[in-house]
Amino acid sequence: MKYEIYGQPARKHSNGGGLVALTASVAETAYVGPNAKVCGYAKVYGNAKVSDNAKVSGNAEVSDNAKVSDNARVYDNARVYGDAMVYGNARVYGNAVVYGNAMAYGDAMVYDNAKVYGNAMVCDDAMVYGNAVRYGNAKVYGNAVVSKPQDIAILTINGINITITKQNAVVGCQCLEHKEWLDMTGEQALEFGQEYGDLFDFYRPALLQIMNPFMESNNANK
Repeated sequence: MKYEIYGQPARKHSNGGGLVALTASVAETAYVGPNAKVCGYAKVYGNAKVSDNAKVSGNAEVSDNAKVSDNARVYDNARVYGDAMVYGNARVYGNAVVYGNAMAYGDAMVYDNAKVYGNAMVCDDAMVYGNAVRYGNAKVYGNAVVSKPQDIAILTINGINITITKQNAVVGCQCLEHKEWLDMTGEQALEFGQEYGDLFDFYRPALLQIMNPFMESNNANK
């Protein structure tokens, strides 16, 4: 029996039964579910899984233990690898990279040269694009739009939500300038609550690393 995907000659993959274009490359160890598709010159390697109604196309690559499922799409030159997951109606395309334990889901879009990695999450209707980088435990959600590394960082450390912009940082319910946060001692932070004291005692190096690019960008524009 002859198979086709959008007019392209295709075959059924031995592991899962999904359609794979003859021009695409899928490892025997990789899984392509019965309704999933791998088109164009896409590559699926390692123990990666493409399932449900998901599609990987163009020159995209999905590898390692990465999973693309539901109605998600990965295409163009995008790459998804490590233990990353792309699901729901999420789209990853252009030269975007999602890796590590990162997740893109809901109606999220990650594209251009954006990178999402570590334990970062992009969800709901959020968009991450341009040269944006999201990492660590950052979470971009709702209708958020992130287009440059210096725009905004949204993350959670020690259970406290943190939003960092060029001008200031909102830590929990407290909004101060970057320098005020970084100069703050654990004892001073305790005045806001025990969780703040713990945060500044143990996570100051991480905060400094994240805040520095924002402070430098702000100073450059003065």
